[in-house]
Amino acid sequence: MNYAAMTDNPNAMAAALLDLWGPSINLAKDRAPDLAIHHSDAGPNLLRWYLTPRNEGGCVYLHQFTGIEGQEVPHCHPADSMSVCVFGHVVDEEFGTVELTQNLITSAKYGTVRFRQGRNPHRIVSAFAGSETLFFTGPRHREWGFYVKGEGRGMTKFYPWEDVTRNEKDEAGTMHSYLEIPG
Repeated sequence: MNYAAMTDNPNAMAAALLDLWGPSINLAKDRAPDLAIHHSDAGPNLLRWYLTPRNEGGCVYLHQFTGIEGQEVPHCHPADSMSVCVFGHVVDEEFGTVELTQNLITSAKYGTVRFRQGRNPHRIVSAFAGSETLFFTGPRHREWGFYVKGEGRGMTKFYPWEDVTRNEKDEAGTMHSYLEIPG
């Protein structure tokens, strides 16, 4: 396999990753998702399946977007990551600072590969129902959470994830995570 050519051709990279992870994806989708993330009362915005056991060294997830357009709050991640759009279309807004300024809106379709440093806040603006990404994380190296812009310049408040999420497990074993930011 020519890995150098794959970095020049994202579709080739996505195809190679699907060849590698396809059997795990198929097995995962035969069961209920491991996690459903809710940003509103309308239902989950994102379904997640763990393709590898969760661990501190790095994980692989399948994300499926439900098409529900919530007001997703900008958030950061506990690790650097790579996502590959393997189906559909996802629009993402990334911020250059934790003050939520210097934003960049990008669009991902099949084959789009994104690398993100864990400290960079971002949010999903929209996604077609059924859009899927493979999400690879590196080792955890930081606290993660959500950013809410307050009044005035530079008045962004950071909320650690465990302070603003409520988790409930359903009868199928799916953990539902509800975002509950004050105010």
